[in-house]
Amino acid sequence: MNQELLLEGISKIPIKMNNDNRGLLAEIYRKEWAIGCDTLQWNAFYSCQNAFRGMRVHAIRTDYVVLLRGTMTLCLHDIRHQSKTFKKSSSFLLKEDTFQGILIPPGVVHGFYFHENSTHLIGVSHYHDRNDELGCRWDSPNIQISLDISDPILSNEDATWTSYEDMIKQFNQKKEKLLQIPCELENQ
Repeated sequence: MNQELLLEGISKIPIKMNNDNRGLLAEIYRKEWAIGCDTLQWNAFYSCQNAFRGMRVHAIRTDYVVLLRGTMTLCLHDIRHQSKTFKKSSSFLLKEDTFQGILIPPGVVHGFYFHENSTHLIGVSHYHDRNDELGCRWDSPNIQISLDISDPILSNEDATWTSYEDMIKQFNQKKEKLLQIPCELENQ
């Protein structure tokens, strides 16, 4: 996994922290920033040390991830055929003292490993839809994750995801169906 590679369509959005003797204030999103994700829903996550969330991919939804507290490795893998970084992987270590947002477009498989108890937010471009949740095992050799971890804490769903090959097949089928839907229906 190339830790320095910024996959096509992935954006790092710096977030300015305004500190004073009370703590800090940070604007994490403004529609006028036009970051590529008009968020319709925000989700808050608390994750325990050694937890791994993912690997997941969406055919429609863009995710905007902001780590608030803790330390997280964000793992990414591109399955978009038209992308310059198709089948490439990368990872980023995010820490609470380097506040930034990460924009993850549809077709980029993503997972989160937490080195300590952590809190993060995800703003999404479309309301949560189970039909847009695809995934594969976090330790799939096709993803090329080289994390020095063993036996992470997984949800039942993350522990039983299908194979990488099945995820790709399902993703391509969903993308094919989307091409048949009129554009105005995609944002519902």
